[in-house]
Amino acid sequence: MKLKYKKHHKLAQFVRNHDTDAGIDLAVVSYKSTDFEDIYLFDTGISVQPDEGYYTQLCERSSMYKQEAHLVNSIGIIDREYTGKIKAPIACENPNELIGKRILQLTVHKQPEVELVEIDELSDTQRGSKGFGSSGV
Repeated sequence: MKLKYKKHHKLAQFVRNHDTDAGIDLAVVSYKSTDFEDIYLFDTGISVQPDEGYYTQLCERSSMYKQEAHLVNSIGIIDREYTGKIKAPIACENPNELIGKRILQLTVHKQPEVELVEIDELSDTQRGSKGFGSSGV
């Protein structure tokens, strides 16, 4: 599998430190304010295009907690057909402090072929519709 990528900014970083790393580190290069207090839309300055049958996910690096910031939508699924710059909504108090830092990572995933089948009823299961905490958390 080849992951094609393009750098759009001189500060952009797209780094895989070890061949065995599952994630590819991304730095943020700029940001814009949003309509929400302390939430900014950060640009990585990177766009990607995985091979046919794959997609990517954007998530926080495990060390992001040190920045007192977090990715607002937890994880971002990036469809193969999207080839624009990767951006991330991040909650933080001091966005300037994040510029140039590798706080995000991109992972590549195989996309199964899925056929949607609408039915009138789902099969009975032991758990049924019991929700949060019902499995003995």
